[in-house]
Amino acid sequence: MSAQNAELSRRIFEDVWNRKNLSAVDEIISADYVHHDANSPAASGIDGYKQFVNYYMNAFPDAHFTIDDAFTDGENEVTRWTVTGTHEGELAGIPRTGRRFSVTGISI
Repeated sequence: MSAQNAELSRRIFEDVWNRKNLSAVDEIISADYVHHDANSPAASGIDGYKQFVNYYMNAFPDAHFTIDDAFTDGENEVTRWTVTGTHEGELAGIPRTGRRFSVTGISI
């Protein structure tokens, strides 16, 4: 299971976010997926995840994720990542700034 989880995690970042391939979500995300992030819109299920991706891609169309570290305990996958891009569209009422950004995060 750990190798499969690691591959799914990698594909989320590479296929969905970096390649902007939303059709890959159908293969990767579970129907019972629930997104837990107070700073993002609520998202659940496959369609919810696609909406979540679109929400950020509209604001940061050149966003690119780099996987900095990945760990697994056999059941859970933890990925430490960095995303960079340019604020090109409105996000949460904040208009486009055209400024570059870099953010680090962890996904479990």
